[in-house]
Amino acid sequence: MYRALYSRNRTFVMILGCGCSKSTEPTAQSSHYWNLIQLSYVASSPRLSNRITFPLLFRMHPSETVFNVVKFALLKYYGWEKVATLHQHFDLFALPTSDFQRDASEHGVEIIAAESVSQDLSIQLANLKERKVRIIIGNFYESMARKVFCEAYKLGMYGQNYVWIIPGKHTMNLIQSTSEFWSIYKDYVGGEYEDLSGYAEAPFAYDSAWVIAWTLHKAEIMLREKDSSLSIANFTYDKKGYAELFYDLMNRTNFVGVSGHVQFNEVGDRKGLMKLEQNQGGLETEVAFYDPSRSPGKRLSWTSSVIWQGDGPPDDMLKMDEVIMSVSPYLFIVATCFAIVGVGIAIFFLAFNIKYRKKRFIKMSSPNVNNLILFGGILAYVSLIPLGVDSFLVPVNIVDWMCKLKLWCLATAFSVAFGAMFMKTWRVHKIFTRKSRQKTVT
Repeated sequence: MYRALYSRNRTFVMILGCGCSKSTEPTAQSSHYWNLIQLSYVASSPRLSNRITFPLLFRMHPSETVFNVVKFALLKYYGWEKVATLHQHFDLFALPTSDFQRDASEHGVEIIAAESVSQDLSIQLANLKERKVRIIIGNFYESMARKVFCEAYKLGMYGQNYVWIIPGKHTMNLIQSTSEFWSIYKDYVGGEYEDLSGYAEAPFAYDSAWVIAWTLHKAEIMLREKDSSLSIANFTYDKKGYAELFYDLMNRTNFVGVSGHVQFNEVGDRKGLMKLEQNQGGLETEVAFYDPSRSPGKRLSWTSSVIWQGDGPPDDMLKMDEVIMSVSPYLFIVATCFAIVGVGIAIFFLAFNIKYRKKRFIKMSSPNVNNLILFGGILAYVSLIPLGVDSFLVPVNIVDWMCKLKLWCLATAFSVAFGAMFMKTWRVHKIFTRKSRQKTVT
């Protein structure tokens, strides 16, 4: 372009191109110094929406950022509130992903995880799986997409529990769309626009050339009406008035081309319908269209059914249902009755043991130790009552005390009863071992 602009043999009126964002950025930063309008047919980097840096640039392909509203509409439709983002290390993908993360809270969406990939992406995908994310917003080139989905397949991140939302292909043939879409599309364009539709293999490039031709045609008419001696043939790089006229006419562009409705916003980005597709049987199948000109609740129009592997769309996260487990009142009453009977029997034996503690047979059985065992048994029976009490039977503030009581009762009962049992067993052990030693000495 540098050599062409400095050529003295011919003068260019406009620039058509470039074919990608990387090439468009440096050319669009300098083309306005020659008062040249530049129209790119495929560049989609959000950086190109800066009117200060690129004052005379227009784009036929929508910016990647505008697809965020479609993603939010899709998330809202299915009730997905928790998502993760995965993007490639390029401004083309990093900038729209950053905008998506910034606007997520306004749309009621929570970003559970945000990962970026370059070459080795196993760690990033493993992190997403560990966070139990189900809905993943991807933004990367087609070559990287193959690597991402290969690794996702290895990790089992596919099937009825996962949804991947990624950019589609750049070109789409709206002429061969379904009849349902055409009925919606006719309602959208109505009858007020001049129908300039045609057929081409590259819709965006074709419409770009069409816009330039339409702009120059209108400019020639307006110049002749103003002064018959004026013409676009008189354009030179130092005539800023021509660039201002071309710029104004380009902003007025409003017709139906082969790629759809052609119109530009205030920063030179393409406005129009956006198509949603689903991978059905290995084929990209259109399922819906997003129309930003409609009211918020009617912007998403479905043209065909979405196919799910399970019973329907998956949940955005692993659902944890809290179920309050309570003791049956009848079971609690029966257990309490048995506990009361047990306490009564233990008290009876405790009283019997205390009353006849001086009897020879009672005295030989270590009555004090037996009393400790009985006391531990009484505490164990009593602990059944606080164990069965919950918030359905008593107020919440009492439940807290009951929880502490059951722990202390059960722990004390176990310590006292089994401690006393160990003491008694140890005493018997000592008696028999002492007798055995005495016999050996004799």
